[in-house]
Amino acid sequence: MTFGFEEIRSKTHDPEVAHMRTVRRSRRYCLALVCLAATSLVACGGGTSDEEQASGTQDVGPIGELLGWNYDPAENRKQQLAQEEAVALCMKDAGYEYTPVDYAAQFPSSPEQDEQFTNPEEFGKKYGYGIVYNYNLYERPGAGGEGTVDPAIDEGFEDPNWKYQQTLSPGEQEAYQKALSGDPAIWEVANENPEEFVSPPLEDQGCYGKAQLEVYGESPYDNPELSGRLDEIFQQMEDDPRIEDASIEWSDCVYEADANWDFLNPGEVYQYFEQAKSRLQGLRRVELDPETGEPFEPLPDNEYVTWSTVDADGNSYGYVGEPEVISDADLDELQKEEIDLWKVDQDCQDKADIEKVQREVEKEIADGLLAEFPELADKDN
Repeated sequence: MTFGFEEIRSKTHDPEVAHMRTVRRSRRYCLALVCLAATSLVACGGGTSDEEQASGTQDVGPIGELLGWNYDPAENRKQQLAQEEAVALCMKDAGYEYTPVDYAAQFPSSPEQDEQFTNPEEFGKKYGYGIVYNYNLYERPGAGGEGTVDPAIDEGFEDPNWKYQQTLSPGEQEAYQKALSGDPAIWEVANENPEEFVSPPLEDQGCYGKAQLEVYGESPYDNPELSGRLDEIFQQMEDDPRIEDASIEWSDCVYEADANWDFLNPGEVYQYFEQAKSRLQGLRRVELDPETGEPFEPLPDNEYVTWSTVDADGNSYGYVGEPEVISDADLDELQKEEIDLWKVDQDCQDKADIEKVQREVEKEIADGLLAEFPELADKDN
């Protein structure tokens, strides 16, 4: 079974048509974001050295490195525990009890989950992009108990501070939460302009914010000017002629392998499989208002949008309905296509030299970003 796009696509794929297709600008970050985001590293060819695989770290590219997107499970856990200890000390000074929470112990990852980041090539050979893998792990009802095969999620998160909070009066609980996370009103004040999301200063976000500031320092995203520039940067990358040319070459290569694989860039592959999965779950596609994210037609009271996205033409859509369990036979076919496409994808990325082009463009943009925001050089990522 092959799962094609529902959108009308070109029936020809010569160079002229391929060039015309690049005119359709995705409102998503497309290749730029997919190859930068840690959760999508399987889609990007190469990128992990033997040393990085041995240490459990992941190359996130020049921009990701500049912004502190490094993935190192051991270091991440160390910092998370340090933050929890700082929260406990802060809450003690405020007159409350707080027990540090080891989230990594509560939700341990499997070797396969770690491999998805630390050794994406081996993961891809076995699971493709992880769409079916994650469905079986997190979404498939009844596979391991209450709707998931992940034991940590089945058992639920146990907050050691919950019982203590229940010993407090309602007024004391409210004061406790303010000490822990800050006054909720700070978010309303910080976001008086609905068109621009701004995070309140960390020092105003209670003990959590102060601890985060102590352990991690200021986040680049706390700077509204820098945060706004990131949107422009990703668009700049998408519009760069070198990336456009590499994407066209990759697109033609994948299409030649199978005419149903008609993508503008590697980022569209995820939409393709998410759409296929949604259809197999019996979900119904609905068009959404791109401004509000709401369906143009009102939904019945018992229906809601399960997930939504924006296609390469800028059309916003989502899927609604009660998801059905996907049969083993359909999952097997979907998994096979996922692995087959992943292999073709990697081969075509190598032929189009996407990784080299990506890093070249990223390095130029990262250098410019650093010149514009020199404080990034002083940040301990």
